[in-house]
Formats: sequence, C-alpha cells, structure tokens
Amino acid sequence: MIRCDIHLKLNDKELKIEQVVSVTEEKLAGNRMLVFRCQSEIKGELRPFEIKYELRKRKWFLWKM
Repeated sequence: MIRCDIHLKLNDKELKIEQVVSVTEEKLAGNRMLVFRCQSEIKGELRPFEIKYELRKRKWFLWKM
C-alpha cells in the first residue's frame, strides 16, 4: 500500500487519492494500461476506485468508482 498526495479534478470537484492499494498492467483493445486501485475518503467514508493510465496515448481515465 502506498500513501500519496495526489488530487484529481472531476466535474469541477477535487478528489484526493489517500492510498494506492495496488498497480497492475493490462491490455484493453490491444492498448497497454496501468491500473491503479486506490482509496479516497468520500463523504466521510473510505471508498475504493480505479484509475487507468493508457501508456501509448499518455491519458488518464477514471474507471470504477
């Protein structure tokens, strides 16, 4: 588990990543992606979610929340 201080902006709201639980690599439609399983405090509750980074296009995606 990795503690970090990273913030994402989603629909003009800021989401602070409290922990990166794991990082894996996968292929989606032939594109290599890094999958970060994270946790953040949302409305007073620690909630899991995933963000993905597409290596070829250098783009981030909020995947599961």
